[in-house]
Amino acid sequence: MSSDTSKINGINRRRFIQGSASFAVAAGLGSTIFSSEAEAHNWNSGWKHPPHHDNDKKLWHKVRNEFSLNKANTYMNTGTTGSIPNQVLEQYEKNSKIVARSPWDMENKFGDFPYTTEMVDDIASSFGADPYEIILSRNTTDGMCTIINGLQFEPGDVILTTHHEHIVATSPLNVVKQRFGVNVVEVQLPIYTGTETVSEDDYIEAFRSALNAHSNVRLLTFSHITYKTGTKLPAKRLCELA
Repeated sequence: MSSDTSKINGINRRRFIQGSASFAVAAGLGSTIFSSEAEAHNWNSGWKHPPHHDNDKKLWHKVRNEFSLNKANTYMNTGTTGSIPNQVLEQYEKNSKIVARSPWDMENKFGDFPYTTEMVDDIASSFGADPYEIILSRNTTDGMCTIINGLQFEPGDVILTTHHEHIVATSPLNVVKQRFGVNVVEVQLPIYTGTETVSEDDYIEAFRSALNAHSNVRLLTFSHITYKTGTKLPAKRLCELA
């Protein structure tokens, strides 16, 4: 037991849902998104990672040029409708045309029906996971609803989330709150405003305090990158804390 987790009092770890302590990948599954492994290997996006000696300014200039976003705006709402790189957009359009021409077999572009098995095998390593740990859903909303509504809760159970979650998370959480009588507790995340320092330890402490305050926590639900501010939460450390 780590020094972090040993400080959490009153939590029945046998009842703590094991899946909440690992990454649940709710990847949107659309036949227009994934190409076969062979094609992925042959596709040259034109992107070259700058040498390590290049400065950050030059790197992010290259990154910005990969997107068709209006350069006059700073767009942060990736949780609802995010922009995708131009090269990905081009591939998406090509795949959409294939689906439009041959919706019955998509010209065998994605392998044998139902395609998902081969996709999982191809992408699992990119997430540092084994294929059996990955589930491809139709989209993020579908994945969140399936997971949260598929868990069995009891009255008085506690779900910890944050006050920076998208409706995709808050909606199914509200459903199980009403259905099972669980308590949904929002952890108040410290927010960087430019006048103070916010570190990973501050986020860990916010969750630690909430875990200590509630003895019947069954689930942690949080965004790795929050859609309101783009804050990157220390997901691995939070899972270890649980």
